[in-house]
Amino acid sequence: MMPTYKKLEETFNKAWSLVSPPFERVEIPYEGHRLPGLFYPARGKAGTRFPVVYNYGGADGILLRGEDGGASQYVRRGMSFLDVDGPGHGGTLREKKLYGPPDSERVAKAVIDYLITRPDVDPHRIGLHGSSMGGYSGPRCATAEKRIKAVAVWSGAYNLVDDIFDYYPPIQDRLRWLMGAKDLKEAREKIKEFTLEGKTNRIECPLLVGYSHDDRVMDPRGALRLYEKAVNSPDRSMLDGVGHGEKRFDRRTYIADWFMKQLGAG
Repeated sequence: MMPTYKKLEETFNKAWSLVSPPFERVEIPYEGHRLPGLFYPARGKAGTRFPVVYNYGGADGILLRGEDGGASQYVRRGMSFLDVDGPGHGGTLREKKLYGPPDSERVAKAVIDYLITRPDVDPHRIGLHGSSMGGYSGPRCATAEKRIKAVAVWSGAYNLVDDIFDYYPPIQDRLRWLMGAKDLKEAREKIKEFTLEGKTNRIECPLLVGYSHDDRVMDPRGALRLYEKAVNSPDRSMLDGVGHGEKRFDRRTYIADWFMKQLGAG
């Protein structure tokens, strides 16, 4: 897997040297490490503080794939977009051996601490977009990180041992790897910590839960549990037919429009 990733990195860096890309490469301090990110700035008058949406990826998240989460949809609606290789993702997992934590709010805190230092970011209009396994991590971030003003997820989840580990066995070894477990038995124990049980009532921002009734990877019943238990969200809704982890690209416009409304963009 590393030779393939290194080739991806080499190709990305070569392309970077040949063009003027519509994003910045950034580094985010995190617990003694630095997380790589791509920041796509909103288009508009210089000196303006724009809303921003931060993307929390899933089990297959790799920053260098480019525009994960549909960054261009946000930029054209007057929002900036930040994609990050956090713990358990991309080069951060492969090169730094930083494994995915159940308490994803630790990652969100570091990312938002970075975002609010930027003169082009409105610190009061920060949204979080989560896809696939990020359908758990995004809402988990919002239970503790109150600077997040809106959360939308593709493939919402409530607890990952039920909603993905037991539901879709082919992904178990990948989950073992990104959590740093030595075998599947340990992985199943570790993933029990990835739960929103007793926490969803702390989500106090608008919440859009995307799901697909025919999702083969993530149990759609987890999305329903998330929606039903987020009782203190002032504006919660569900969206069917997103496909697993943003695979239905026609739904991207709906979700970007939702963020545009919630964050007062445009």
